[in-house]
Amino acid sequence: MTKKRPQNATRERDRLRTLQLAFKALQAALPSVPGGTKLSKLDILLLARTYICHLLYVLGRIGREQYMRSQLCHSSKKWPLRERLYLLASKS
Repeated sequence: MTKKRPQNATRERDRLRTLQLAFKALQAALPSVPGGTKLSKLDILLLARTYICHLLYVLGRIGREQYMRSQLCHSSKKWPLRERLYLLASKS
């Protein structure tokens, strides 16, 4: 049992490191986010969703009504800059 704990801890650290790198790569792919901006994982996912919907709209895969519905985002009270990032993402 004691031998498994260090292995589990190492495996969990590796998993978290991989997840962190994936979020950093996803954030770097978002054109509306300035480099060096710190975002929560939720913000990264929401901005990525907004950008994907924008690309689908540009490609003609979704209609204007569906695109406009996708632009609705959750409350920006927690972080004032969040609203500006969402606005930038919807314009790009």
